[in-house]
Amino acid sequence: VEAFVLVQKELQSIFGDKKAQDGLEFLVNMAATVEIRKDIYELVSKYLAYIGKENAILLLSIDDIDIDTANAHSMCEQLRKYFMQPNMVVLMSLKVDQLSDIICRKYAKEYGVKYGIDNQKQEYSEAVSDINERAERYLAKLLPAHQRIYMPKPEEFLDYELVIPESDKWSYKLVDGIRVKQVIPELIFLKTRYLFYNSVDSVSYIVPRNLRDIRQLLKLLVQLPDFGHDDTGRHHGI
Repeated sequence: VEAFVLVQKELQSIFGDKKAQDGLEFLVNMAATVEIRKDIYELVSKYLAYIGKENAILLLSIDDIDIDTANAHSMCEQLRKYFMQPNMVVLMSLKVDQLSDIICRKYAKEYGVKYGIDNQKQEYSEAVSDINERAERYLAKLLPAHQRIYMPKPEEFLDYELVIPESDKWSYKLVDGIRVKQVIPELIFLKTRYLFYNSVDSVSYIVPRNLRDIRQLLKLLVQLPDFGHDDTGRHHGI
């Protein structure tokens, strides 16, 4: 608890209202924040020891950090400065291109240009080139290439074989070897008699292009009664 309170005070000194502090108090607090990285490390170590996991690693999971366009860069900076620790692993879910765009727009304010606006002036082109280079260097430092795990693209996972375990409460008997891109149109036809199909060269737009939407639609379709039958298995007309 003492370690937590210490870190909390140091964070308040960094991000709190500095106007409410007098000069001497401000200097004392700022001096204390120099040790915040070490104090966070000790806090995590004491927490792991307290729960009986002294040799474990604390996993800090952050989802969609790139959605908060106003604060994404500052959050990344705080993670980079204080939470890249030997006893911690930070796992971030994000779109690298979207985070890069946020960082570029932040740097653009320093140059006094409107990033993304078409401008043929030479000084604008030079500024944008410098902004892009700075953003690329920052991302290479924050997210080293060897530490990135890329999710499969739709072209890949739509061609995967779909297996629903029998132990799952919404398990459904599917044809062995059926692909993800085939399942959705076939289930829609089975449940509603609306026909969608994939062509030789493309996948129907009724099939979602991300894993979350596929799972949600699949769960909905599996739970629906087949066309012509209600939940009790009795035939009915529509």
